[in-house]
Amino acid sequence: MAGMPVVRCSLEERYDVLDVISEGRHTRIVEVARRTRRGPIRSPPGARLAAKEIDLDVMGSTAADREEAREAVLLEASLLARAKHPTIVRALEVLVCHRAVVLVMELAERGDLLELLVATGPLDEPSAAHVVRQLASALARLHDLDIVHRDVKPDNILVTSAVVPPASAPRAPPSMRLGVQLSSFGFATHADRLDGVGGLAGTLDYAAPEVLSWHPAVSGTPRAAVAAGFARTRYGPAVDVWSLGVVTHALLTGTVPFAARTEAGLVAAVRAGWAGGGVRGASADASDFVRCCLAILPADRLTAHEALRHPWLRQPAARSAPASPSTSARARAREAVGEVGSGARGLPVRAEPVSYTHLRAHETRHD
Repeated sequence: MAGMPVVRCSLEERYDVLDVISEGRHTRIVEVARRTRRGPIRSPPGARLAAKEIDLDVMGSTAADREEAREAVLLEASLLARAKHPTIVRALEVLVCHRAVVLVMELAERGDLLELLVATGPLDEPSAAHVVRQLASALARLHDLDIVHRDVKPDNILVTSAVVPPASAPRAPPSMRLGVQLSSFGFATHADRLDGVGGLAGTLDYAAPEVLSWHPAVSGTPRAAVAAGFARTRYGPAVDVWSLGVVTHALLTGTVPFAARTEAGLVAAVRAGWAGGGVRGASADASDFVRCCLAILPADRLTAHEALRHPWLRQPAARSAPASPSTSARARAREAVGEVGSGARGLPVRAEPVSYTHLRAHETRHD
């Protein structure tokens, strides 16, 4: 595979497993350390890395199922090899053996953006804009290569560095300069510029209307979808910009703009569009940025390159214009995500909006 070393060995033959970062039914992500200098990658022995291991035995009982899973990881690795960029996680090598296929990557020791937001609450505007600027830069790189990520969300954004300046006000939203990288390319694919791609993929809370056109709630059959005025729509890079708008809203408020108690309700909410007059407590430029990302028609959305030129991302420090002078931004943050250590994780799930602390339970991924 061009640009990505493929080694025929198991994870344990080459690395020491130090810790399990996350684990699912057929995938686990672990922290590892290289045991030997041998091999094509340049990291020294003992270097701490991350490894995504796919258990082929769980993926399917047939040889065809196993080969499909193996090819999916190789595709993910090849896309990462092409998309080298400072704000995209770097993959180092692929390990292949009979029972598993492993993608070895750089390790982000500070975890992901969702974990940070659960701990801190919403960010102030300069901090949020700095994160969004990096994500828009990553998406611009992908889209120049006709790659669509299809699962942009805080869980898939790694925090690589964090500088926290002294607080300017005791109750202000946290100000921090975060370095981030876009990761988790399991749903990423090439998108033909003329024909696009199809299918339901990613996480519903962050999915664009054209992605949700493939959801059974509205497209169980082609005839039913047409009757509902929502025929299946092929799509392209604009779906990532929609997701960027949802992430931006979450960074600023602690909530996602679309939420419901059921998947069908969520699809209906997204189809209806974002009705908010602005992002609560945010400046006019920040609200306009989110609005331009969440345009219902893909052609009306910003491109990733246009996003980088939006006034909100071009100014060195976003202006703050709270919607309610009588309510502090931190008080509104408490309403959205709760204070760390005071029962935030036990807040009841609300249909709209949903808080950070419940996003993992609320969101639904589709392969």
